[in-house]
Amino acid sequence: MKIVFALVDYDNAIEEWENTQADVGLNLSVLCSRLSARLSALIPGSENLTVRLYGGWNTAGNQPTRRADWLLAELPNYRKRFGPLRVRPSIVTELIIRSDLTFIGTYQNQEQKMVDGMLMVDALELATDANIAVAVVSDDDDFVPAIISGAERRKSTNPIYLLRRVKTPGAALNDGLLTRCNVRLASY
Repeated sequence: MKIVFALVDYDNAIEEWENTQADVGLNLSVLCSRLSARLSALIPGSENLTVRLYGGWNTAGNQPTRRADWLLAELPNYRKRFGPLRVRPSIVTELIIRSDLTFIGTYQNQEQKMVDGMLMVDALELATDANIAVAVVSDDDDFVPAIISGAERRKSTNPIYLLRRVKTPGAALNDGLLTRCNVRLASY
């Protein structure tokens, strides 16, 4: 059994912008279903999928945003089996390497702060363990350098995956670099 982590750039990965808690539920249902189907096909033998949702979840005053409240209310409904995988989604407010440090102000002045950096640091941390399958879920090319660095640290036959919703694998400017570094590109 492989341990599988999906590191999700949430705003980049969702289908529809969320104006209500019902929208959050719909997006979670679609996201969890698609990730389970795609990652179980890419990573045979996997049973569990940890889905880390990165976004602007708390304010400078360390209060959850409305979307964070909606997600926290909906997440228990999606901690279940989706097709072949048991899925455990959670919002991210701390790094994997220091789960005792909760970041404050990941949403300020109507925009996300530190979110991409947190995802990149976690990808690099997970890449050091060849027994963990790592999938970065985003169409954002800002993650390309960290994904390449993680793949180089890994030095194993277990690749890092980059799953995209919109961009066709192989079509982005640096996809050639990613494939040369044992990064598997796929859509979901």
